[in-house]
Amino acid sequence: MLASAPLVLSSIPRRRSAPSETSSPIDSESGETQLRLGRQRHGIAPLGELLQSITGIRLTHVPYKGTAPAITDLLGGQVQMMFSVIPTALPQIKAGNCAPSP
Repeated sequence: MLASAPLVLSSIPRRRSAPSETSSPIDSESGETQLRLGRQRHGIAPLGELLQSITGIRLTHVPYKGTAPAITDLLGGQVQMMFSVIPTALPQIKAGNCAPSP
């Protein structure tokens, strides 16, 4: 069986105090040369490699056994971004805990 689901690249806003002024860690002004990308599936790794080649940033892939621990670490700041299916990320995006990256 083959299935597809839309993904979103979620990240923690740099400024949590002003949700309207969120910015992505992918911005060239972030000052970080290497970012940690949480991934909960093996199929996500090619997306991380594609992101690296398009943006020129270096990513360290951090594998997780599921989405829940990956989101927990994203919200806690242990990883700067992660790909996840939209229904999983939407509650955190609506709550302002993380933002979809442009």
